[in-house]
Amino acid sequence: MNIEFLQLRKYLEVNQPPVWAVIGDDSYLVDSAIKQITESLNIEYADLNITNLHGTVEAGKVTEACLVVPFMSGRRLVSVKEYPAPKAESEKQKLRDYFFKPNETTCLVINFTEKTAAAEYKLETVNCDKLNTATLTDWVTKAAAKSKRSISWENAGLIVAYCLEKMGRISKEVQKLCVYCENEITKEAIGLLVEKESDFVVYALAEEIARKNPDKAMECAKSLLDKGEETVALVGSIYSLFRRMFYSSVSSASLKELAAMLSVKEFAVSKSRILAESFTPVQLKNALELCRKADEELKTFNSDKLTVFYGLILGLLHL
Repeated sequence: MNIEFLQLRKYLEVNQPPVWAVIGDDSYLVDSAIKQITESLNIEYADLNITNLHGTVEAGKVTEACLVVPFMSGRRLVSVKEYPAPKAESEKQKLRDYFFKPNETTCLVINFTEKTAAAEYKLETVNCDKLNTATLTDWVTKAAAKSKRSISWENAGLIVAYCLEKMGRISKEVQKLCVYCENEITKEAIGLLVEKESDFVVYALAEEIARKNPDKAMECAKSLLDKGEETVALVGSIYSLFRRMFYSSVSSASLKELAAMLSVKEFAVSKSRILAESFTPVQLKNALELCRKADEELKTFNSDKLTVFYGLILGLLHL
């Protein structure tokens, strides 16, 4: 059975499977899922009854840990984080044998690095993929309400955007805002306290370039440098964004197909597709050439890196 992260707590109220698979690309949700499962077991003497393993572990060591008798507690927990599913048939069989007849006094939680592994072993699975924008925005409004703070849907979405939909960042920023704001979490407070992810600022930079707004574009560029970002890395980020925009502009592929082709999340492609509407395909192709030349210049020994970087911004403004 596949359970979405947001349904896990309710599911645990009436179900206690002896083996769980936790999969997904949001590490914060993975950690939260394991924590929820652990708390549901009411384990006593946690130091003695919780075994944490990590990475590549022999299947035999995993199953041996599961066979240990709980010490003065009804249940034990064995957690295996970032576990690459074994390739050898002998290792797979050890897991199958245990999954077929698990120790009922131990809960085994395996965070597989390959999503297909959970399906292969037919385990109860928690899906911890990154939540969509609407779900995250709703989460922010509810988290604020729990702290007796109000926030508009628009401002909640702003926090989500600034954090690039990363749940770990969103959670920390909302906690900080709830401490700072007495009643309402305002746009001004968000702008003051929430640090924007560099990729968000790069996107804002591209928006100002599309609007032909040199002052705002240079302001964005300076803020990226003030973060301590290396010019070579920044040019790479700008190139990556314009590359996504170019492919979004010329390709008829779906969001999912483009995301797979470009090795990014669908969220990044959807944002790029919207921004690409402000440019022609020829302009986007020329932007890629400007980025290529800037990258080449930055990697020469005698280049003035700031001059090259700001020169790229000016070049993009004159597409």
